[in-house]
This record gives sequence, structure tokens and C-alpha cells, in this order.
Amino acid sequence: MSRGRQKKILLLLEPVLAHQRRVLIGISDYAAEHPGWRFCSWNELGRVPTVEAVSGWDVDGAIVRVQNTRFPEQAAEAGVPCVIVGTGSGGVGSSRVEPDQAMIGRLAAEHLMECGLVSFAFYGVSGYRASSGRLDGFRAALGEHGYVPKVLLGGGRTRRAGFEARRRWIRSLPTPVGLMAFNDLRAWDMISSCRDAGRRVPEDVAIVGVDNDDLVCRVVNPPISSVDTNAERIGYEAAGLLARMMRGRDKQTQVIVEANGVIARKSSDVLALDDAAAAAAVRFVREHVQDRIDVSAVVDHVSLSRRALERRFKAATGRALGEEIRLSRLNRARGLLLDSALALERIAEASGFLDAKQMGAAFRKYLRTSPMKYRRDHVRRTNS
Repeated sequence: MSRGRQKKILLLLEPVLAHQRRVLIGISDYAAEHPGWRFCSWNELGRVPTVEAVSGWDVDGAIVRVQNTRFPEQAAEAGVPCVIVGTGSGGVGSSRVEPDQAMIGRLAAEHLMECGLVSFAFYGVSGYRASSGRLDGFRAALGEHGYVPKVLLGGGRTRRAGFEARRRWIRSLPTPVGLMAFNDLRAWDMISSCRDAGRRVPEDVAIVGVDNDDLVCRVVNPPISSVDTNAERIGYEAAGLLARMMRGRDKQTQVIVEANGVIARKSSDVLALDDAAAAAAVRFVREHVQDRIDVSAVVDHVSLSRRALERRFKAATGRALGEEIRLSRLNRARGLLLDSALALERIAEASGFLDAKQMGAAFRKYLRTSPMKYRRDHVRRTNS
């Protein structure tokens, strides 16, 4: 291996995938902050993935995306530090950085429940760990409110069989229904299948994907709402973990990165509330929460007496109108904490709180943590 000041790092990723491109951005951000790294690709080495080949490579470490291969084990046998990004089934027991799959499912469920939906479905991939983890989180979040999602895994042996299975399944679902797809491409498949099955998106089927692939999400009609997995942070943490491994500090470590939240677009832009006044109140709150609105402002907008609106809102949503305002402020603040480097006072102001102190009280009440700790805990590490 090279023992010079400059470290030679092998990258085995797939830049054709938007998620992997964002991971590469995170890796390059880390390298920019810590000079002395040089990246190389598989083609540059001109070798096949065997223990003998790895032992002959002039590399100091590797960051890889593994799908059913023994490369991480081979690298370990050859003494090459290796970090896996993602959730492929290969490299069991190896150092790995991946998104919090259960949190991804939970975020999608919470978003769909906030739309007022009471029927839910999940479209995933049979036998794939990431899909199973997302389904577990989706089920758990819904189960806390007494909901059980319908599930379709896989699609059939041929593309046509998969399409027919999706179409039949969609027609069997009660409407309106909130559907989580394993990723954005699967969400695209579902939108196409809904169109063929005579189901409207989002009026009949509100859909959320995963990865926030900007090109895919925007090219589809309607544009896809998606859970942002925080891929840049995954890349940054993978590079940091590799740096520690090359210094001999970390071995067989797992880093779990929390998702950024749901990026809402038209595919889930629905308020499935039977009460038109309650739906109008929810929409007004979400559109104006940063303006420090109160219950009186909502009452004026809906043009009902306060007592009547409070009663109808509680019956339609199961919560008080004031709580809806507080939760909307909290959700906006959570997104800004994860998406920006803004100071707490700025985030509080942009989220409709009076000040950072009031925002902190809301975090402690609903999330049992402080805003700063929530931001710090954005990435959690556990030793495997």
C-alpha cells in the first residue's frame, strides 16, 4: 500500500444513480475539508474483485456500494480498509454507513397521516433489507394510530406480469389511500399503474417515494413527493469513517444517518378530510405557520365561529386546532434544523415561534429533546 502523504481511495459506486451521485458529493466534501486524498475507479486499477487482486492494489482504502458480493471480506483479508454505503446484502459484519430505514418509513407514514388519510399501502421489494426496514418503520408508525397497511412486494417474473399485478392490487385498495413506494422509481411505476387502473393521483392514491431523485421526481406527472435520505451526509460520514479506519481507530462500525424528511410535491398534495372546513383550516395553517398565526386567524379564514370550527376540527382530525398549529411549527423547525445551518433564533422565527426558548419547549414536549441535540443526533453511531 501507498504510505505517502496522499491517500489513494478506491470508489466503487454507481454515478448513474442520483442517490449515489449525492453520496459522491458528500465524499468529495469531506476530501475538500481534509486534503491529501486521491480517488481512483475500478477501471483505473484494471483488476477483478479477488483477494489476490486486492492485495496487489496500491490503494489505502475503499468506499463501495455492495450488492451480493464478497468484496468487503476480500478487502479485509487483504488488509485494505473498506466502508460500505447502502444496504445491499453483501459485506455482512463490515463497516457500513446507511440511512435509518425505519425512520424513512416512519416519515412517509407521518406525512400521509397528516394528509388526513386513514387507508394505507406499501409497495416494496421482496427479500431486500432496505425495503424490509422501511416497511417495518411504516407499519410501526401507522400501528401507533391503529392502522394496518396493505402490502405488495415484488411484481412477477416478467415486466408485464409485474405491471398486471400492480394494476390489480391498486384496484383492490380502498380509496383514498396513502401509498409509500420503496424508492422513487417504484413510485413512478405506481403512478403509471394508477393511471392504467383508473385511479387519480393524488385524489385517489397519494404517493410518496424515497431518495428524492430530483430528475425522476420532477419529470413524472404529477411530481413525486419523496423522503430525502440525506445521501450527501451518508457520503461525508463514510469518508470520515474510512479516514478513522485508515488511522486504525475504528473497526466494524455502523453509522446510521437520519433522513432529512419528506419533500412534498403534487403526488401527495391531498387533504382527505370529509369536513371541508377542517380541510381548509389545515391547509391555511400549513401555508401560513411561519407568520405566527393563532387559532383566531384560522377562524377568520374559515368564517365559522370558533366553537364550531374547534368542534368540527377535532371530530375530523382527532386533535385540537391549537395543537395542529404547534405541530406544524415543530415540523417546519425540524426540517430547517436538518436542511440548513441557520442559528436557532432564525429557525424559530422562520417556523412561527416567538423565539428560540418557545421552540425549545416544543421540542422537549413533543420530541423529548432540545433543538441543538436534535441537530447533533442527526447522525447516530453504533459499534457492531
